[in-house]
Amino acid sequence: MAYRALYREARPQCFHDVVGQDAVVRTLRSQVAAGRVGHAYLFSGPRGVGKTTVARIFARSINCQAPRDGEMCGVCPVCQALSAENNMDIIEIDAASNNGVDNIRDLRDNVGYLPAHGKYRVYIIDEVHMLSSSAFNALLKTLEEPPAHVVFILATTEVRKLPETVISRCQRYEFHRLGIGQMVDQMRKLAQERGIQAEEKGLMVIARQAQGGMRDALSMLDQCLSLGGGTLTVEDVYATLGTTDARYFYGLIQAMLRGDTTGAIARLREMVDAGVDVPTLAAELLRTMGELFVVMHTQDPAGGLDMDAASIQQLSALAQEATDAGVIRMLGILSTLESDLRYAGQPVILLEVALARCCQLEETQSVEALLERVQQLELRMRQLEERGPAAPSCREAPRGAMPEPEDDIPEEGAPPWEAPPPEEPPEDTPPWEEAPLPPPAEPEPAPRHEPSPASPAPTPQRLDPSALRSAVSAVLGEEKKQKPTVPVGAYASAQELWEAAISSMQEKGMDLQVTQMRRGRPSSLQDGRLTVCFLPKEKMAMRSLTRKKAAVAACLTELMGQPVAVEFTEEVFSQEEKSFVEESIQKLPADLVIIEQDDMD
Repeated sequence: MAYRALYREARPQCFHDVVGQDAVVRTLRSQVAAGRVGHAYLFSGPRGVGKTTVARIFARSINCQAPRDGEMCGVCPVCQALSAENNMDIIEIDAASNNGVDNIRDLRDNVGYLPAHGKYRVYIIDEVHMLSSSAFNALLKTLEEPPAHVVFILATTEVRKLPETVISRCQRYEFHRLGIGQMVDQMRKLAQERGIQAEEKGLMVIARQAQGGMRDALSMLDQCLSLGGGTLTVEDVYATLGTTDARYFYGLIQAMLRGDTTGAIARLREMVDAGVDVPTLAAELLRTMGELFVVMHTQDPAGGLDMDAASIQQLSALAQEATDAGVIRMLGILSTLESDLRYAGQPVILLEVALARCCQLEETQSVEALLERVQQLELRMRQLEERGPAAPSCREAPRGAMPEPEDDIPEEGAPPWEAPPPEEPPEDTPPWEEAPLPPPAEPEPAPRHEPSPASPAPTPQRLDPSALRSAVSAVLGEEKKQKPTVPVGAYASAQELWEAAISSMQEKGMDLQVTQMRRGRPSSLQDGRLTVCFLPKEKMAMRSLTRKKAAVAACLTELMGQPVAVEFTEEVFSQEEKSFVEESIQKLPADLVIIEQDDMD
């Protein structure tokens, strides 16, 4: 007889031999014992965990003439006939290669034939998620109301790709990954049946590489047993699978946690020279980093991880040198690396670069803080530019002192737009010699408070590039200041008025206009006209909002208590602003990824 692969030879032939799927097996056996067999079943789960095997056992069990406690007897004529691979009552269809509507039409035409031996004719459709939409539609009616002698068993690894109409017509059973201990026991049993003494550590390595799939574990074991001899050592497993000794592996992780780039690269080179497969090493690094994170946040790692005691002890020692921020960023780098290695021509170089990035993490600087500072930098740049060549505004407060909130309230009985103009400010103090800038104030047509005689507002002047950089540097070092509360009807800036309009429109249920308004940036409020700028990529939002300009202007008028017009324009940046932002971005860390996304609710 020709040689058969180990996973085919060791395939379970009855429910008792199935490993790791106790809940599914117990339910199916109860159905067989009670004679309550459904017309359609859906088996979902990872690859190699026994979906097709259990489907075959269930198909033979429901046809058995004398089942015992839900288990087929294996000796009756029907069991003997159905054990043959060429039987006509258990039909397996590979949906990956038979995924067209014509194949399902042929199946639908054949379901009317009665079984040749048992009570049921069972159709096992493997990888059913590969069927086309037309094929699913052709299958629906037959799947819902098949003939009494037909049972469908659908198996898939991608249940999310199945239409809900198919899932709702089936009894769904979820298959899970097997534990490392379960796979090690099964492999030890199979090795002993063949007279081979396998080291426990070697079987543990195989089980970890299989990632919960028994079929993958048996394929690797079959590969390792091909070396011959009466024993299977861990060194044989390392050499066959292209993995590495745990001592070198944990030493590499320790160098990464300590920021030792030279040591990490040296250990990597040693493992590559020893024949370690680079994609396998990258996958093992990612998996071990995830296990390290679990150990850092688990009181009982042995209960949360399916690992041997020695590995847990080594991870616990590494956890003493690790930090949450560092491990999280390493997980992100290694996760990206694993996908990049699929198409890499020089995988070793990619892995070396990833290790260098992991060793040079800036743990004191979080990504969120960096993004916040970049946004603050861009906002302050725009605000400083607005305070440049514009006409003197009575709404600008002195740069040296921030007015108290109550100073912004107009006198009782006098509307804010009828207040007297402020005094003429002096022009003798350059802006770059003054105190840090307060939160900006947009120009208004008239003042809303009486300026303090002791600190008159200076005439706005354009800052030169050096002054602009000095001001922004000061911003990056200072803490955010609280904006003074402004009463209804008295808005200190165009930004506050625009935000109030957005809130008012949202309360009125105008969600589409609110979404488009959030894409705009108010630039000025002068002579009863609010100007709102949009980036070039937001032209569609600007055009759509222009058609609703009357509603927006009415909302602004209601908030201000006086007529307010609104104008939408396209954002224009000066060359000085563009250059400054480019220089700032270049100073950010190399591993920082800034993702542009729409500001959508």
